[in-house]
Amino acid sequence: MIGSLLTCTTRTRPQPVILLCFLFGLMSASWAQDKLSTTLSTHLLRDSSTSLPTALSPSVANAAPRPPERRGYQGDVGVGYFSSQAQFKQTDSPGFLFPYLYGDYQKLYARVDTFGVKTRTLGYGHLEISTKLLFDGIRAADSPALRGIRTRQDSLPIGLGTFQETPVGGFFVYALHDVRTSRGNLIDFTYAAKFRVGQTDIYPLLGLDYRDRRYNQYFYGVQTEEMAANPSLQRYQPAASVTPWLGAWLDIPLQGPWTLQLNVRQKWLPAAVKASPLIDARTQTSGFAALACRFN
Repeated sequence: MIGSLLTCTTRTRPQPVILLCFLFGLMSASWAQDKLSTTLSTHLLRDSSTSLPTALSPSVANAAPRPPERRGYQGDVGVGYFSSQAQFKQTDSPGFLFPYLYGDYQKLYARVDTFGVKTRTLGYGHLEISTKLLFDGIRAADSPALRGIRTRQDSLPIGLGTFQETPVGGFFVYALHDVRTSRGNLIDFTYAAKFRVGQTDIYPLLGLDYRDRRYNQYFYGVQTEEMAANPSLQRYQPAASVTPWLGAWLDIPLQGPWTLQLNVRQKWLPAAVKASPLIDARTQTSGFAALACRFN
């Protein structure tokens, strides 16, 4: 997502995809009701009235007043295919199709796997109530090497966030709490710049993902009973961690309102994760391609 990217460690999880389909239908109904009477910013990163590419242009530095907030949906909608390397031992991570949404409907927003509501104005953006769809769970049945471990269910982080469109780039910050499984805390930071090659907009990305001790212990720790059920595993209690990553997002215009969105991200697993007996990866590469229609 530019602010975040779909995270998948093993197999496809159907529940979040169903939720995305529901959101897709809800947004589609709203567009039909408003007869698609709104104007979309012509670039990828955006808030309710402007996009990050606009913020990266000299005009934003002139502090021009923002136009009145529009009523209808502004953004891209389409279908994407996501793929990621697996982290856990002897597991695969098959790619999957997902409904692609990136845009705003009044105070509501969707950023691929991040959804929320904008509240009060804050700096160059808004204070947001946010949630993310993370595919970070694991089952013992996913790999013989994980025999005896308890199932780690996908997390459901909810909290506060902000997207700041500044003259020097876009900043996404989310501070979230997993209300479903680990009860851990997550902080995600992303910076996005922008330059153009021909008609293609390219957004270099860099980020840091913080996970506290409780989150890491739930997903990467090995408890005494799990060690007893699988002697090949040793008890492990990880500490908090920070994961650095780099990425790029390409916004490629096609015919008419159609665009091709390409996203790739490389992250370097922190020591607290690499040392887990459940993990056999040092890095993780993930990405997606999406065919989207941009509504004008």
